[in-house]
Amino acid sequence: MNRLRTTRLFPAAPLAVLGLLASLSPCTRAQEAGYTFYVAPHSHIDIEWYWTYDQTVVMCINIMKHALTMMREDPRFTFTQDQMMALKPFWESLNTDDKAFLLRMVKEGRFELASGTYLQPDEAESDFEALTRQLYPALSWMETTFSTKINTVWNLDTYGHSIQMPQLYRKAGMKYFVFMRDAPPALADSIKSPFYWEGADGSQIL
Repeated sequence: MNRLRTTRLFPAAPLAVLGLLASLSPCTRAQEAGYTFYVAPHSHIDIEWYWTYDQTVVMCINIMKHALTMMREDPRFTFTQDQMMALKPFWESLNTDDKAFLLRMVKEGRFELASGTYLQPDEAESDFEALTRQLYPALSWMETTFSTKINTVWNLDTYGHSIQMPQLYRKAGMKYFVFMRDAPPALADSIKSPFYWEGADGSQIL
């Protein structure tokens, strides 16, 4: 359960991470206070923020192709990606060999698909119907295309979360929820990870 995942947008981030790991000897890593850190790079992409969707497509393809290159070069390297609108243009850009390699990486758990949503949604202000439609057709497309089951919600950059999110994601088959923003200030110092988040209907997600 003890995992540390880095959140960086830039394509060079995986190189920086592996460079840091390479600089540490196995002996040094083993002496770090008894902790084992698992660094799993991912790309958090705002589909349209300070750029257009066409620019997003270029960034997504470049970042994920770089991730595939790193996987070929280093068997330790893993990667996580969410959002159908980030994954779909990347998948469609690949040749037959690269598609086969990506599917093998997904099967081995080295390229992890997360969330099963069309975009990373604004959970705090969207109504339940809009949030439900985030999963259609995205979840079906991702699981069918990559022959996998998505278990983890990966909403790192959402400003606030609806109390109904455990209910929605559990009904969609998700088991785990990863977030980084907006734990209630009164509870922030007392929350220990991992923990179960319980929704209004009693649904729980880890």
